[in-house]
Amino acid sequence: MIGIFVVLASLVSLAGCNPASPSPEPQTPKLQTVEFSNEFVTVTRTFLSPVQAGQEITVQVKITAKVDLRAVLLSETIPDGWQIAEGTSRAARLGLKAGESLEHSYTVRVGNKTGTVTLTGLVTVATNQGAQEPLEIASQIRVR
Repeated sequence: MIGIFVVLASLVSLAGCNPASPSPEPQTPKLQTVEFSNEFVTVTRTFLSPVQAGQEITVQVKITAKVDLRAVLLSETIPDGWQIAEGTSRAARLGLKAGESLEHSYTVRVGNKTGTVTLTGLVTVATNQGAQEPLEIASQIRVR
């Protein structure tokens, strides 16, 4: 009887260790949207993650005014080793009314460094009281 129990226990332990079982599927890239906000604007940044090294991806930024603004300036910082493939990482607009948005997109070629990379930027606004403290935006993108 003890022999049957040992054989049965061995089979149960081997069931989870099948070398012929397929490895897990790589994670499918999905559109990620990250939101940032202060008393003047709401900012959303949309991008694909995870991505492959060398892949081109489009980054979309939407800045919506909460109050009337005299000016809005977006300045994105591209991670080391990445390159702008199309467009520019900067945008500006004068006279954005409350509820209106500045929408901007650009395409980058992902660098060869794998792991988690941070895409950063600043949104600077001017109101009737002058330039305000910039809103820092940072998003994590996984590179495989």
